[in-house]
Parts: sequence; structure tokens; C-alpha cells
Amino acid sequence: MSDQDQTLDTLIHDFISMVETSTLIFEKKFGTRDIRRLWHTKAIKRRGRVTRGVKYELHGIGCRINLSTGTVDFDYGPNGEINGFDICRL
Repeated sequence: MSDQDQTLDTLIHDFISMVETSTLIFEKKFGTRDIRRLWHTKAIKRRGRVTRGVKYELHGIGCRINLSTGTVDFDYGPNGEINGFDICRL
């Protein structure tokens, strides 16, 4: 595997790991990993704080979350999936 391939593999793994961490935080706080429905029913605001130092902002079909380890912006799949990505997210 080339250095470039390893770098891409690392980026993909880190991205998916941050999304997983983020949605676990949502599940612990809100009882669901996909919080879009809560936003659409006005149970939560479009942007807010999940815990001290962890903020989120919902947009369209996705979410941007600021963690102490960095920021990740991801889109949910049609059935709430979180395991996809596109190249501009990396």
C-alpha cells in the first residue's frame, strides 16, 4: 500500500470514528443517534450544546458537531445511516 493510500485510509477511518463518537453522544443525551426528527418537531433547536464543550448544528440532512478532539460534518443516509461519506468531507 502506498503512503497516499495509507493516508486516505487513515482519513476515512478517522472520519467514520468521529461520526460514530458523535452519534453515540447524541444517543446518550437524546435517546437517538439521528436527531433530525427532534429538530423537525421542535423538540430541540437547530443548534445547541449536547454537553459541556460539545456543540452541534443541524443542516439539511446532516449535522456538524464540535468535539474536544475536533469538528466533524456528516450527512445521514435515507434511513439514518451514518457510515457513508463523500470526498469533500475528508
